[in-house]
Amino acid sequence: MAASGRQQTAAVVVLYRPDSSVLDNVASYLEQVDRVYAVDNSEEPDAGFEARLHSLGKVTHLALGANLGIARALNEGARAALAEGCSRLLTMDQDSTATPMLVQELAACMDTDPRIALVSPVHHQVGMFIPKCEPGCRDVLTAMTSGNLVRLQAWQAVGGFMEELFIDSVDHEFCLRLHRAGFRVVESGGTLLQHRLGKMRRHRFPWPCWTFNHSALRRYYIVRNRLVVGTRYRSAYPHYWRMLLVYMAKDVAKILLYEEEKVQKITMMLRGVRDFMRGVLGPCPGA
Repeated sequence: MAASGRQQTAAVVVLYRPDSSVLDNVASYLEQVDRVYAVDNSEEPDAGFEARLHSLGKVTHLALGANLGIARALNEGARAALAEGCSRLLTMDQDSTATPMLVQELAACMDTDPRIALVSPVHHQVGMFIPKCEPGCRDVLTAMTSGNLVRLQAWQAVGGFMEELFIDSVDHEFCLRLHRAGFRVVESGGTLLQHRLGKMRRHRFPWPCWTFNHSALRRYYIVRNRLVVGTRYRSAYPHYWRMLLVYMAKDVAKILLYEEEKVQKITMMLRGVRDFMRGVLGPCPGA
């Protein structure tokens, strides 16, 4: 672990049926933190992969034995990090690669104000254009999970990640709850993270755009949880609620224009609306 006198930082990476590429991703930030917790949501963890993961050094594999959702996995990692005396947690997706100075640059932002609870990098979706990075720390409303540096004291103060959401919008809900509790969420504008999101495809006609081609089940969670989070914070952040409505309308248009399995995806989106209205949370019933 870290030498005494400085704040210790752990990383948590959420695994689900990982392949060998995940090992390289973990190695990209292994030397930037004091401990890595690989929390595995796979129904049957791969013993061979687990052995290769341990061979990297200072990696603890936590097998949950079932897919309990990303929020549960993140909370397990955070609790383990706190028990080890860590004060900061790097949250990573299994398909994300860190730059060599990622943690140091995020920590530099966090150190400017004790009210900063979360610092996010700029996400580069692999396959898309590289976003423009402008050095400096700036306040943002929400941030995606991967690559964030979280102050564990703040995580504890707001009650952790919302496990009832299971997957999707977990990161945005957490950020909004941090804001409501008086904390700040910040982006480190000069810090880049390579991230892979969905099966991305570029389209030029009749509407130039990118599609992520999520599965029908994923579409269920996206719609249901956007409605849950949007309505919960609508009065405090009405612009966020309006943005979600626009996103959902665009998603429908993209599916109808470009994606496969149109009927299945739209059907599951409607089911997500229905379950939101019924107050259904957690894993999709029957999935």
